[in-house]
Amino acid sequence: MVYIKSMTRLTVWDVSKALQLDGPWLVQSLYHMGITNAEYVPRSVYVDHGYFECVIEPNPVAPGYGMLSVFVTPRGVVFIQYLLLIWMFMRYQHEYAIDPKTETHDASRLE
Repeated sequence: MVYIKSMTRLTVWDVSKALQLDGPWLVQSLYHMGITNAEYVPRSVYVDHGYFECVIEPNPVAPGYGMLSVFVTPRGVVFIQYLLLIWMFMRYQHEYAIDPKTETHDASRLE
């Protein structure tokens, strides 16, 4: 488990730094896992579960318009760690899977 001092307003980039991951890789992974949509905004089910917090802040460039900021909650950090563990396990299983047909061989034959 990663300990992060201040867990009040963490972005996905902050989480990637804390987990020692590449930021763009984590963002793309969340998209490919179906956690975020094409605009990299978390799906509402994950916001409702408390993994992410979406806040509309004033846009300093365009007054009168809002800017969406996405933050990861402490519960979301644990969720992302869980997803990465599952992903690594599945990848390990896939890369090192042995097909039973290729494993059978004649014991008398020298290789």
